[in-house]
Amino acid sequence: MASPRFLVSLDAYITPPGCLDSGRRDGSVRLVVFKRARTGSTWLRKELQSVPGVQLEFEPFTDGRPAQHCPPAFFTAALTMATHRRLRCVAARDRERSCYWRRHCNASLLPPWRGRERPLVAGIVLNPAYAPGADWDAIARGATIGGPPLRTVWLCRTNLIKMAMSDLRRLAKRRLRAATASGPPLDSPAASSSLDSSSLLNGTVAPAALLAKAAEALSRQTVLHGPWASLGAGGRPSGMVLLYEDLQRQRLLALRSVLTYLGVASEPGPARELERQAA
Repeated sequence: MASPRFLVSLDAYITPPGCLDSGRRDGSVRLVVFKRARTGSTWLRKELQSVPGVQLEFEPFTDGRPAQHCPPAFFTAALTMATHRRLRCVAARDRERSCYWRRHCNASLLPPWRGRERPLVAGIVLNPAYAPGADWDAIARGATIGGPPLRTVWLCRTNLIKMAMSDLRRLAKRRLRAATASGPPLDSPAASSSLDSSSLLNGTVAPAALLAKAAEALSRQTVLHGPWASLGAGGRPSGMVLLYEDLQRQRLLALRSVLTYLGVASEPGPARELERQAA
């Protein structure tokens, strides 16, 4: 299998390479954003959703531990479908609906979104860890059949120490919320004393714990290897690597770069939004 080639520089997308024509053609641009935890995916989705015509499903299949609920064949079929159209009943907000994915583990029962207007960009923001056992080679083959080309954005973070610290603080806040669920409100003096007593929430942590968490973050990067190798090989279009650090330092440039890569930056809605934000 040929090694995939990915464009990394933000500047490369200000004047897109000639091979990147408009991804829209006769339908929406199809987009999959691959991410790991604590890499800025919530922020990126917020930025993209602020652009008229962009519709992204955020973190499907994240309800509980999916490996205990559905077989790999379900995730393969569902994600192949998701590379062609936006699906309903794959997010936690639809948990009570009969079509909710965990109720049946049958991809053919997942209904598509039906809007009055076709969006410019439709896709998902996905942590591959929540699609255990998915056959990414089969998904990649299915993604190239019919419709506009599939675009992939790989959201990464290079500073593993800050990434680990962010994750440790997230876990500390979760434990604090659980501990005070039946106790005093978080803004009460009693809760404040508990907050102050947490070294994590005060921004300090034992070096050994921090390094262990950073090593864990590094090992979990392998969750991206399956889709990376499958979706970027065999002559398929390569994707865009977007760094959290670039999004943090150059937010508007990062947004413009992603929209240019998707081939929609010059469309009226995105162009007006970019001009508004630049002003």
